[in-house]
Amino acid sequence: MEAISDLPMLHDIDADYSPQYVKLARIIRGKIESGEYKRMDALPAAGLADAYGVSMQVAYAALAMLGANRYVSRVRGLRSYRVTWDAGHGHHRARMSARVEGTSRKPLGEQQPVGG
Repeated sequence: MEAISDLPMLHDIDADYSPQYVKLARIIRGKIESGEYKRMDALPAAGLADAYGVSMQVAYAALAMLGANRYVSRVRGLRSYRVTWDAGHGHHRARMSARVEGTSRKPLGEQQPVGG
């Protein structure tokens, strides 16, 4: 795997100026959605940091971002994150599990207008 570059070249109009943790989160999300990482696969931060040439802090921030979006979670007592998103069921499953868990957050497209 190739390392995530620190700084893009100034003359590159298509350069991605996103922080490293966002770039890494996008890469991991793509691998989860494609099924390369399957439900309940462990994603250790140290392995990701080594594979992509980033610091542990970057790897943990990427995993935290994926956790906030319900792609991964951390089981109590375990240090590594595990994939919770199921490529076979897509985002629908993640939204449904959020409602089952008692949260009322809805994706932006499903929110009710204020006062209505």
